[in-house]
Amino acid sequence: MLMNNSWLLLAIIAVFAVFVQSD
Repeated sequence: MLMNNSWLLLAIIAVFAVFVQSD
């Protein structure tokens, strides 16, 4: 958590990509 939210942003993009692929 001390690190930047880069990993969090990456996780959101990954979930979004999976959601799009699911469609």
